Amino acid sequence: MRKITVLKACLDFIYFFGILTFVFMTLFAGATWFSADAIPIEINGFEIEMDHWSSKLLLTLTLVGSGLFLYAIYLLRETILLFRQRIIFDQRVIHNFNRIGWCIISATLTSYVPLFIHSLIHRTNRGFRFSATLSTDSFLVSVSLGLLFMVISQIFAAGKSLKEDQELTV
Repeated sequence: MRKITVLKACLDFIYFFGILTFVFMTLFAGATWFSADAIPIEINGFEIEMDHWSSKLLLTLTLVGSGLFLYAIYLLRETILLFRQRIIFDQRVIHNFNRIGWCIISATLTSYVPLFIHSLIHRTNRGFRFSATLSTDSFLVSVSLGLLFMVISQIFAAGKSLKEDQELTV
């Protein structure tokens, strides 16, 4: 149980500062949408000038992706609360893990695909950037993490079914 308590504390910390960051990002996005100045910002390592509607749309989609990821953290916190109450093989846990997976995949696609398309269209130096290490902000790592939560959901559904079958046998 100590590990669950530490995990809950870490998730609470991340969630609190994620909410603060999300609020400031929303205020900043609103300010850039109605600003006449071209404000340069950096999104996932790409510097983007906020001088065109597509750049502002990209900022908005990044904000939506951040909101989806924040919602996934919220669902994970709720699931950890269920675990602390010893509610493990429950439909809410299964549903939360599935939604967490979908939220992470949707957040990744919402953030990375438009950024990739925008960088292909608006960058002057065309090319690819390779990294020797897999970082936590990698597209494939994020999609794999979402798929992992979906698989965990299926495992818990099978465990729930086995638990129900075991309770029915004499």
